[in-house]
Amino acid sequence: MTPREAELRNPLLWLVRKGKELYLINSSGETLDLVIAETGGCQTVDDDCSTVTTSNKFEYSNIKPNDAVKVEEFDGFYDLDYLLQVSMRIQSKN
Repeated sequence: MTPREAELRNPLLWLVRKGKELYLINSSGETLDLVIAETGGCQTVDDDCSTVTTSNKFEYSNIKPNDAVKVEEFDGFYDLDYLLQVSMRIQSKN
């Protein structure tokens, strides 16, 4: 790799996975008013495709800076046949 300048920017919000769980980390420096996370996706079987949604909705309020909140939990065996996505609604003053 050719030499290049170091990346000095830091993400304000980022996701990290620990085991089966997915967390949203608030590094924004401000308190988040609201975080709502849902998961959906699809499964393909032969030529058929079926959509899936989870009944769990993760909802949090007043998330302080440098706090983490759980936004999803995946099963390492049963979820392998699905294409899943997490959608989040995040509300803050800024």
